[in-house]
Amino acid sequence: MKATSKIFALLLLAATPFTHGQNTEPDGRTYAVRTMTLKQDANAMAFEKYAKEILNPTFRQVPGVTARIAKADRGKDKGVYLLLYFYDSKATRDHYYPIADSDEYSKAAEEMTPRIEKAIRGLYAFVEEDAETSPYTDYVFIE
Repeated sequence: MKATSKIFALLLLAATPFTHGQNTEPDGRTYAVRTMTLKQDANAMAFEKYAKEILNPTFRQVPGVTARIAKADRGKDKGVYLLLYFYDSKATRDHYYPIADSDEYSKAAEEMTPRIEKAIRGLYAFVEEDAETSPYTDYVFIE
């Protein structure tokens, strides 16, 4: 089941703390949202444990970025998972991914890849989509 509504994710993000960098832009905080569909044979409890114990801590190693998995527990998208990337600013997002809708990464993103690659590859064992190339939407809070 694919989620079409990302409102749940945006409400969840409003209270998210950021651990790196300065927000120097009025609309700085940026979020990338990707829908995750578990594979037919994936164990949801094992996936959630992986997200909590491996994926979340791994992304704390990337300056200005963190990633979390969220699960819809009410409404039409109940049971749908989202992969959410939190950037402390648009500048940080652009530092890693300077060109929208491009496969090009910055040198900074290439340098961070070894820190997170194992965790991202582990994610593929549970989900159908490639978390890096699946359709996405970036949101910037209007503050």
